[in-house]
Order: sequence, then structure tokens, then C-alpha cells
Amino acid sequence: MSQAQNSAPLVFQQGPAGTATVTGNNAAWLCPCGRPEPLVGRTGAVAGATPGTEVVCPACKRRYFVRPDGYDQAAVLRVEEL
Repeated sequence: MSQAQNSAPLVFQQGPAGTATVTGNNAAWLCPCGRPEPLVGRTGAVAGATPGTEVVCPACKRRYFVRPDGYDQAAVLRVEEL
């Protein structure tokens, strides 16, 4: 069976929301700074981002967290800019 490709909300501090592509507890999305390569992250703890689960855009240094749905390292609920 192939892995399902789904979508999840991508929530920015400012500006309209976007969409992240999701497979299980992994997500990929484009940073609005214009970096051509997608950022990739996985879910962490329900309590919030840690240094090991925070994703930092190498181009603009925006920080993101892939929020789990209900429990630590669960499927992706949404991607949030921190």
C-alpha cells in the first residue's frame, strides 16, 4: 500500500494561511520568503516546539513547528510559524 499524501493548514504569523503536504507525521511546505526548496519537518510534542523539532528556514530564519494531532509525534494537525 502506498503512503497517502494529504494536506494540512500552514499558519503564518502574518498573512493568509497556506497549505502543507503531509505524509503520516511528516510535512513539507514552501516558506513565503521565496526559497525554492521546500522545508521538511516532523511532528513533535503536543506541548510545543523543542530545539529538535523546530524547523528554521535557512534563507530567512523563520521558525516553524509541525503540530501533532492529539499526542506526541502523532499525525500532522497543522504547521505553525513560531
